[in-house]
Amino acid sequence: MAKRFIISEEEKGDILSKYGLVSEQMNQQKEVSAQMEKIKPEMGGKYCFGDPKRLQANYGYNVKLYKVKSGDTLSGIVSKHPIVDSVDDLIRINKSCALNKGLNSGDVLAILMVPSM
Repeated sequence: MAKRFIISEEEKGDILSKYGLVSEQMNQQKEVSAQMEKIKPEMGGKYCFGDPKRLQANYGYNVKLYKVKSGDTLSGIVSKHPIVDSVDDLIRINKSCALNKGLNSGDVLAILMVPSM
């Protein structure tokens, strides 16, 4: 279960400035099931995050789906999404794929868009 924190407006501002975001970027993703309708694994690929209802329950609207492209690396994906804390977060959330052994083009990852605290 994800930990939830109540933060002040000042703390929110600190988080936004640290990650170079504007507040509209936080909590603006669609439901996981709605994203799944548009972002589907390619032939031979799969969803790496397991149960979408569990993912939605744990992280709410702070999840973005990403289809792995040829040449992607875990560190490259993290660098494209600055609000993602680390490669370890990607591996932890996407347990259905053995990401620590490498990425498969066409798989769909869940990216948590709120930093761990």
